[in-house]
Amino acid sequence: MGKQTILIVEDEKAALYVLEKSFCLAGFSVYTAESCFEAFELIKKNKFDALLLDYYLKNGTAFDICKKVRSDEHFPKIPIVVLSGYSEFISSAYNACQADAFVEKNKPCSEVILVVKSLLRRIEWERGILSNKSDIMPRQTRRCSNGGN
Repeated sequence: MGKQTILIVEDEKAALYVLEKSFCLAGFSVYTAESCFEAFELIKKNKFDALLLDYYLKNGTAFDICKKVRSDEHFPKIPIVVLSGYSEFISSAYNACQADAFVEKNKPCSEVILVVKSLLRRIEWERGILSNKSDIMPRQTRRCSNGGN
C-alpha cells in the first residue's frame, strides 16, 4: 500500500506548520487547508484516507465539514479526528461531528499521529487489506500487566 493521504484543516499557521511537517516525517502525503471553504474544495478534488480538523475554523467549525463528509456516500468510513484546545467539545466532536477521535491540542504531534494511524489500521482491517501481518501482536504477548502482580 502506498502513502496514506491526510487533509489537515487548521487555521493557526504555526500549528498547521508543525502538524504538516510531523505527518510528512511520519510518511503521510499531506494536504492542508486553513478554512472550511478551502477544505471543501480539496475534498471535492482529492481522495483522503483521513481528516484532521481543528474544531474552530475560519468561516465555520469541524461540524460543518463533518456534516458534509458524513452525508456523502463516497466518504462513509473516512476517519475523522477533531483537534481542539477546549476539552468541553469532546462530546460535540463525537455526537454532532460523528468524529472517530478527539485529541486536545496540547498533546504532542506524535500522539496525534498514533491516533490517526490506529484509525487507519482499523479501516484496513475492515476492508481486508492489512498488508503486513507482522503489525499484529503475537498471541503470547497480548497481555495486560497489573503492575507486576
